[in-house]
Amino acid sequence: MKRGDEIEIDIVDLDSKGDGRGTSEGRDIIVRRAVPGDKIRGRVVKKRRGRADVEITSFVDYGMSRKEAQCIHFGLCGGCRWQDLSYEDQLLLKERMVRNALNQYGFDHIEVESTMPSHAPFFYRNKMEYSFGCDRDGNIQLGLHMRGRFNRVFDVESCHLQSPLSNKIVQHVRRLANELDLSAYDLKAHSGLLRFLVIRDAKKSNQVLVNLVVSNYPEGGVETLANRLREEVPEIDSFIITLHTGKAQVAKGEKEFVLWGDGVIEESCGLIRFDISPQSFFQTNSIQAERLYNLISEWAGEEIGKTLDLYCGTGSISLHLAHRAEHVLGIEVVEEAVEDARLNAQRNDVKNCLFLAGKAEDELLSLRDEDFDLVVVDPPRPGLHKNVLAALGQMKPARILYVSCNPQTLAENLYILKDYGYGVRRVQPVDMFPQTPHCEVVCEVERLD
Repeated sequence: MKRGDEIEIDIVDLDSKGDGRGTSEGRDIIVRRAVPGDKIRGRVVKKRRGRADVEITSFVDYGMSRKEAQCIHFGLCGGCRWQDLSYEDQLLLKERMVRNALNQYGFDHIEVESTMPSHAPFFYRNKMEYSFGCDRDGNIQLGLHMRGRFNRVFDVESCHLQSPLSNKIVQHVRRLANELDLSAYDLKAHSGLLRFLVIRDAKKSNQVLVNLVVSNYPEGGVETLANRLREEVPEIDSFIITLHTGKAQVAKGEKEFVLWGDGVIEESCGLIRFDISPQSFFQTNSIQAERLYNLISEWAGEEIGKTLDLYCGTGSISLHLAHRAEHVLGIEVVEEAVEDARLNAQRNDVKNCLFLAGKAEDELLSLRDEDFDLVVVDPPRPGLHKNVLAALGQMKPARILYVSCNPQTLAENLYILKDYGYGVRRVQPVDMFPQTPHCEVVCEVERLD
């Protein structure tokens, strides 16, 4: 088998990223957008040790029925990989991915609940980062990256995950940038002006914040664009310019300038109110986040004593548990997020939450002798640091609620926690990201003695 070969493959399962998996000549064959039961013809596009990536050229048979995708960018964009599947089938696949990860580490006896569906399969995102680029004719592009091409941008006409108002803002900004003859930032030459457009729209308050990231400011063209946008889209509540002069291609910078509005928007999640600034972390699916936090609160119980919240972010879980707990200690490495958590506690008149800035593995060194009734962990995709796992094993809390965005690392960590005397009680996938293979998983772990 070599690159460019045409092969026929039966898809037998999904890999950990949600791609179809088959085998040929003793090699794993990975096929994007294929699902178990599919039989496809495809072309080998990449070959590596023990694996080949295949691109579909045609379907011989379908394991799950397909439908026409709503988005005109489907296939070009790297985001909505499952938009041609029914939403019911997407939920089944996510449950299967969680079960596969657990089975791989010997947890095949654990029952995985049916995936909790999102309130809406489309237009659910409250934040999107759009990139600026330049086409061959020199016109400004504003949109998302092509699948697998992080140096290529395509113009987004209408994204079906972000709100219709966000799509309108993107179209206006693109047109104004071209009319004003502004330049897009060039990654290779490290020159040009416009870098990112970030739109955040609160689902409860309907407030909208726009953040334009540029390489130079003050700059007359940028202010003209902002003023004309304010006239054309009066629904925008707050507009911010972020100055980012560094080479890293990230949508944050050294300084922020509020051109109008408060520089923040308000969002509610249950009874908790949050002020969201350009760099604040907040779950991108606001309404489903409320259901996620309600589930965590329900599993935590009515009276939970002393509670430790690791990787607490801006304090969302801590604040939802505060009225059930004697005291909540939240730990987060990002200092800006900790400051937001403290402000959120003040804003909601919550007095029994304390937030510390630092790495979880470092802060736990001074907490190993503390007696916590409940520990909640919500780590990033790589999962829990080995020293965090060791510290939890020594602290011996009666229960751990593990919130994971990566079923694979969740299963790996559960396998290690088993050696510290913990067993898995229940597992609930929660769909925060319809049309994609990603989901959150809530897992309750308890000491077996």
